[in-house]
Amino acid sequence: MREREEQKYVDIYEFYSFSIYLYLYGFFYLFIFEQTFIRAIFISILSNIISTYFFNHNVFKLLTHKYWRNNRDDIVMPQLLSCLSTVSTYNYNHYITIPSNLLIYFLIKKLYKKEISYSKNLRIILLLLFGLSKYFF
Repeated sequence: MREREEQKYVDIYEFYSFSIYLYLYGFFYLFIFEQTFIRAIFISILSNIISTYFFNHNVFKLLTHKYWRNNRDDIVMPQLLSCLSTVSTYNYNHYITIPSNLLIYFLIKKLYKKEISYSKNLRIILLLLFGLSKYFF
């Protein structure tokens, strides 16, 4: 019972910052993988140093965030799968992007029934924003 009560309380600012960092690092490493090997290593190291200096955050802090241990099934995995789907199909046309993201959305909804409402709402909002961005950008 106590474990269930602890899972219901989620700091909303921490949740949104985790999700924003997840998407930012996803798009950043999509850019990195398009570079040559030496250039990718240089950009990755330099950007992690700069982000640590300015924002006190880097990719290692994201990978060691407490959500990976405590909220894996109700926050992390749904957000991670949604992020991977969005980032990996972002450069394709909307005939591929929108159906694949909708398929992942329904798959996540079916597999992760304990997902918190904040996570569901954020996934829907981001799905709509990235879907609409295909038409305007």
